[in-house]
Amino acid sequence: MNLLDQLRIISIHKDKLLVGPKSIYIDINTECNLNCNFCWIHSPLNKKPLYKKPLLLSFEDIKKIIDKAYEWRCEELIISGDGEPTLHPEFKEIVRYITKKNFRVFLTTNATFNKELLNSILNIDYLYITFSAPQKDLYFKIQSPKNPYMYEKVLRNIKILSKFKEKYKRPYLNIAFIINKTNYRTIPDMLKLGEKLKIDKITFRIMEATPYTKKLSLSKQEKQELIKIITKASKYKTNLIHNLKEIKEGILKYNKSPFKLKSCFTGWFNLFIDFNKNVGLCCHNEKLIVGNLKKKSLEEIWKSKLAHKKRLMCKYEFNLKKEPFKGECQWCHWYRENREIMEKLQNLQNDRRIKRNNF
Repeated sequence: MNLLDQLRIISIHKDKLLVGPKSIYIDINTECNLNCNFCWIHSPLNKKPLYKKPLLLSFEDIKKIIDKAYEWRCEELIISGDGEPTLHPEFKEIVRYITKKNFRVFLTTNATFNKELLNSILNIDYLYITFSAPQKDLYFKIQSPKNPYMYEKVLRNIKILSKFKEKYKRPYLNIAFIINKTNYRTIPDMLKLGEKLKIDKITFRIMEATPYTKKLSLSKQEKQELIKIITKASKYKTNLIHNLKEIKEGILKYNKSPFKLKSCFTGWFNLFIDFNKNVGLCCHNEKLIVGNLKKKSLEEIWKSKLAHKKRLMCKYEFNLKKEPFKGECQWCHWYRENREIMEKLQNLQNDRRIKRNNF
């Protein structure tokens, strides 16, 4: 654990803010070339589009955020969006500017990018690829591409990235497989495809439903079937990292599952900015928005009373059955980090008790 992370742990312990965030998520656009059935934004099940026209964060605004992140000595920048980030008209320039600053760079993508973007993609350290169907016909059913060759294009891009990774040790390839009614039976096939593509990891996530996508949620009977599928799939020998055991525990015995958290510490480690210049403490829960760059600077928002009030609420009042966490945080992908922080906090508290007792 580096010095800045130690200061963040001490900050949580003391309920103060001693240092800037470790990671900054930047949602750079809303345009997408897929209409995934499980998507909060672009699902064809939505009765009307969430955005009347595509929105994006300007390159000038993005540069200001990157400069502040560099001043704060942030370690990670995550490029994401309410769409496909590589469709941002200045995507190449964004990546070039970030990589000059020597951050660890993450990209969330559907891997449909064109060849001319490959050089930019290859400068990124970590790709989180939304890909939730191992077969072409199911891919079209779930992710609804307009281009009939999109499935082949995605596989081609992943293969190119995988070959590059063998030589240069990057980018790390993590496929995000969103589990819902239409694809849960294909989990064993996804493991086999992932191994064939030589990716590093598959992160399985239970779909978080909106009122429009609720019909895709697994029934109790389907969840029981999913448990059997996971039990069988877990016996498949693979070098892939995956979280099927944790998904199974989350369904089977939720009270003891790794997803059942008592506190969330995202507000000391993360900062999120979207295409509307909204600033929040979480990349997923919009109820943790704490300001807007049109009114205040990033520094002012990070240190604001509202931001700290939300931090303390996440630490002391976190409850998956109550707002603002209900329906938003049940299957959060940041649960591992939260558990690790909790362990470090407990170690810090134990060390201080031992020192007090010794004196």
